[in-house]
Amino acid sequence: MLIKSVNRLIANISGQATLRTFVVVPFVLQIVGTVGLVGYLSFQSGQQAVNDVASQLRQEISDRISDQIRTYLKTPHLINQTNADIIRLGQLDLTNPKRLERHFLKQIQVFDSLSRIYFSNPEGGLISIGNDERGLSVAFTEKFARGRLQVESVDTEGNAKKVLLNQSNYDAKERPFYQSAITAGQPSWSPIYVYIPSSRGLGIAASYPLYDEGKLEGILSSDLSLIAINRFLQSLKIGIRGEAFIIERSGLIVASSTTEQPFFSTTDQREQKRLKATEIREPLIQATAQHLRAKFGNFRNINRAEKLDFKREGKREFVQITPFKDEFGLDWLIVVVVPEADFMEQINGNTQVTILLCLTALVVATGMGIITAHWITKPLLYLNATAKEIAKGKWDKRVEIKRSDEVGQLAESFNQMVGQLQDYFAKLSSLNEALSKSDRKFRGIFNHTFQFTGMLNVDGILLEINQTALDFGGLQLNDVIGKPFWKCYWWTISAEAQTQLQEAIKRASQGEFIRYEVEVLGANKNVVTIDFSLQPIFDQNNNVEFLIPEGRDITESKQARKILADYNRILEQQVTERTAELERSKHFIERIAEASPNLLYIYDLIEQRNVYVNSAIVTLLGYTPKQIQDMGEALLPTLMHPDDFLQVPPRLQQLFTLSEGEILEFEYRLIDAEQKWRTFCVRETVFERSSDGRVKQLIGTAIDITDRKRVEEALHESLEGERAIARAIQRMRQTLDIETIFSATTSELRHVIHCDRVGIYRFNPDWSGEFVCESVGSEWISLVHEHKNHSTLKQKTLDNKNCVINSFDSEVKYDSIFGTSSFLVEDTYLQQTQGGAYSRGRSHVAVADIYQADFNSCYINLLEQFQARAYIIVPISCGNKLWGLLAAYQNSGSRSWKTTEINVVLQIANQLGVALQQAELLNQTQKQSEALRKSGTRFREKAQELERTLAELKRTQVQLIHAEKMSSLGQMIAGIAHEINNPVGFIYSNLGYARQYFQDLLSLLELYQQTYPNATPKIQALTSEIDLFFLLEDWQKLINSMQVGAERITEIVCSLRNFSRLDENELKSVDIHEGIDNTLLILQHRLKAEGSRPEIKVIKHYDQLPKVTCYASQLNQVFMNLLSNAIDALELQPPPRVITIRTCVGSADEQQTTNNKQPITNNQQPTTNSLIIQISDNGSGMNEEIIHKIFDPFFTTKPVGSGTGLGLSICYQIVVEKHQGQIRCTSTPGQGTEFIVQIPLVPIHCSESQ
Repeated sequence: MLIKSVNRLIANISGQATLRTFVVVPFVLQIVGTVGLVGYLSFQSGQQAVNDVASQLRQEISDRISDQIRTYLKTPHLINQTNADIIRLGQLDLTNPKRLERHFLKQIQVFDSLSRIYFSNPEGGLISIGNDERGLSVAFTEKFARGRLQVESVDTEGNAKKVLLNQSNYDAKERPFYQSAITAGQPSWSPIYVYIPSSRGLGIAASYPLYDEGKLEGILSSDLSLIAINRFLQSLKIGIRGEAFIIERSGLIVASSTTEQPFFSTTDQREQKRLKATEIREPLIQATAQHLRAKFGNFRNINRAEKLDFKREGKREFVQITPFKDEFGLDWLIVVVVPEADFMEQINGNTQVTILLCLTALVVATGMGIITAHWITKPLLYLNATAKEIAKGKWDKRVEIKRSDEVGQLAESFNQMVGQLQDYFAKLSSLNEALSKSDRKFRGIFNHTFQFTGMLNVDGILLEINQTALDFGGLQLNDVIGKPFWKCYWWTISAEAQTQLQEAIKRASQGEFIRYEVEVLGANKNVVTIDFSLQPIFDQNNNVEFLIPEGRDITESKQARKILADYNRILEQQVTERTAELERSKHFIERIAEASPNLLYIYDLIEQRNVYVNSAIVTLLGYTPKQIQDMGEALLPTLMHPDDFLQVPPRLQQLFTLSEGEILEFEYRLIDAEQKWRTFCVRETVFERSSDGRVKQLIGTAIDITDRKRVEEALHESLEGERAIARAIQRMRQTLDIETIFSATTSELRHVIHCDRVGIYRFNPDWSGEFVCESVGSEWISLVHEHKNHSTLKQKTLDNKNCVINSFDSEVKYDSIFGTSSFLVEDTYLQQTQGGAYSRGRSHVAVADIYQADFNSCYINLLEQFQARAYIIVPISCGNKLWGLLAAYQNSGSRSWKTTEINVVLQIANQLGVALQQAELLNQTQKQSEALRKSGTRFREKAQELERTLAELKRTQVQLIHAEKMSSLGQMIAGIAHEINNPVGFIYSNLGYARQYFQDLLSLLELYQQTYPNATPKIQALTSEIDLFFLLEDWQKLINSMQVGAERITEIVCSLRNFSRLDENELKSVDIHEGIDNTLLILQHRLKAEGSRPEIKVIKHYDQLPKVTCYASQLNQVFMNLLSNAIDALELQPPPRVITIRTCVGSADEQQTTNNKQPITNNQQPTTNSLIIQISDNGSGMNEEIIHKIFDPFFTTKPVGSGTGLGLSICYQIVVEKHQGQIRCTSTPGQGTEFIVQIPLVPIHCSESQ
């Protein structure tokens, strides 16, 4: 009812309102509504823009602050970690405060953001280097322990300038940085403190506790000033009046964007206390902190980033809180606050302007609406008056409105309507004439159409026929009108055709459309094919009123259809032939794929299954292609290694975005049908894309590189073993104390082969024995300890044959490890057989599992008490005598020992034998020397002789160590050369076959192109995609480059094998130039340019030399040492970096006269017929003091761990003592160094000592 009432009200009002009112009022209402809506949306948009800009500003500033302080706080922990690594590597001695001071001094000059770097030990000692407003300073305690602390200012070289502070009773253990590190037990931060003097602001220390096997060695610390964070916050532009500050969870200020210090002095001025955010003088920060505390109750309740706003003095403030944490325990809050007024000043001004513009637009729009309404309604009123006049019969009235708009068009239409009414009756008279004209046109079209047509009644009587039909039959109109249609053309069609026509007329009379082809005779008596049809025409009652016959000559089109059918038949035959050709091509490609030894496949990324895989899968993995396809989506999870399967999702993302022509290469492991892992190198590219352009299918090839990986692993293991042996030899060389050697060797060997226990078993003179040293994990019992506490263990054997039990200990012992009682079994087999098989030359025993080795129960009982599950036992011989056994145990489970591990244990045992022999000789010599000294003056001469013998023994030790080292090096090089030579030989021998196979495939491809020159579009597309012509041109270059590379590797392997013949200890005639060139080839990787390292150029001036009779392998060692030292000297030199090698035949005197420098040489007299080799570099050179020491054993100028100091000493022995030659060195600092080697062309008999 309400709606009807409103409608009636509107109707009453609209009925009384004028047209002008309807035009003006809606127009004004629309303008008012639009202006009001625009103003409101403008205000809301401005408010939202303020919120967005404020949020973005707060977020950006918070992110910048977080990134800045995270970067700033990384430095001290990075320094601590670096120093800890250097200490663990043994390059920094914690007991040497001077060495620590120099190291810290260099670091603090590089990292100027740190205020102090220091180290404190468990004795309360401190060594510290600082860098503040006073410059560089060093602080240290006396004797590196608790006591007096002295602070001195120093220069950049560490030289003391003056004393800054003396403090007594200083104990580093009481300091916060020490205590916080001990409490945390890991790298951590100290509490924030105020520097003294306070003008340096706040500071914080990063501490790193340094442990060695659970024992505290000291605390590494680095101080960091927080003033830099203050400065950074002050540099930020946070709106106009915004602020940023950082607080701890306790509410204490860490830093802020104000100039106010984050601490204050107590009333007595004796103590500086840190300032809370709620106590700061800056009102905005103070109000923000108070609001946060009121909202969250406690700053520790803020666990995630928050965006808030609050009102202060009636104005809104925007706040963002961001928690900041790091892995070392830091937990701060970053707070950014921006006043809304910073953004609203311009917004409020714009709002006033918008309101003013809206009111102006409203006034203007209202005035324009009134004017427009008058302009529209005036001509309509005039038109209304004129229409009333015409309605009264005044046809001569016309509307005179001179306008071109819709109103003008309406007036013109009105005038036209009046004129049309006047012409209406005149037009009616002309309609009959028009109809007659239309009938004539129809007749013309009907008679002159190219089709035969007419009109029949339902009985088939011809009513109308066109001229085309009459001309075709040679008939006259009067001859056929009114006659049955099938009789009109009786002479042109057969009787059968006439019957067919009568039947067609009958069916068409019943309403059926009829169409068929019929052959008739034309006017010229030729046979014509007619396409004939009968179309029924219905009346209003849907009854057939008459029939329309139509016919057209289709003789030519029928012939064309026959030609088309023949063409289609020929085309079909060609398609069949081309399909067969494609099948042959497909068969050819499949034969190539099936003949390939590599795995070829097509993988559907969308369906996640293999679409195609060649038969190589059977050879490589043992699966049939059908088995692979049946796996479907389970293919990769089933066959791929779990670690490699984790990389599948990111690789699939990369494959989905793969571009055309791009090839991905990667490696993964698959398990074959025999449950063995095999490694494949895979190359994949796009094969098919979906309609939306995404990669759908990939085509790829996989090469089995399992054998190559095994070779690489074997080489790596061999290299690691040799390094372990070298480290063990290095430790043996540093001392002759046998206990120290045993301890270091067992520890090193256990860590190298990663076993649970390594022990040394010593035979006594009666062939009983005991464990004298071991390295064992903390979770296993100590056999050495058990030997000391249980005498029954002293007779236990380590062998596994003929376990002869002589007696039992009837006392039941309690096993503290397993919590069970067991009998301790004695075995005297080794004692009775005097070392068993080991004394008869057996090299080792390796057992993978004691329970699978067919041991008898007594021996298994013995090994169980040793907690052993698998072991390696190797004899230790001192000279020709069996001294003891070296044993490696795996206690946690069975273990299949590798050949490289066994070789490492064997070589370590050999080195222990050498060390024992040297220790025994040293012990005997020391005892004899002591006895001679006690005997008095009569034996002084004998004592001196023994002292010389002792020196000779030490020199012999160096030679033995070098011989063992070079023997190990030779074995390693020979092994590497052998391992590389086999696959390289395989590759090189197959290159010829590969070349021939490619040539055969090329010939076959050319034959296909000649036989079938018109390839299918798919073949053409693939040809273009793989750039076939480039492949045909490039494959020959590819094979050639592979052959050159294989020949190059063969040359390097040959040089390695020649160089590795270090055990050849006989004189032979050799070409010296060949030895130098082989050495340069081995060092080629250090000579060529790589990355930012420039090339070292080698200049050779070779003279015509005869063959020299010498120890060739040992001279190769001399060349290797001299050239390696020259490369080391040029390592840090700028270009040009040059090594010059000269050879000639002459004498030492002649050579010396050509050099202005005084050489350092030995006491041998120069020969007159000698070979001279000069090796010089343009490096930094050496001073006289160093030159006089370079041939001394163990003297080196290289950093710790980079050189042994034996290289030039060994060169001296080989050249002077072995070849009776000379070796000299001349050097000038800043210009370079030259070594001159001179050996006689005719060998001289070695001295008695040699």
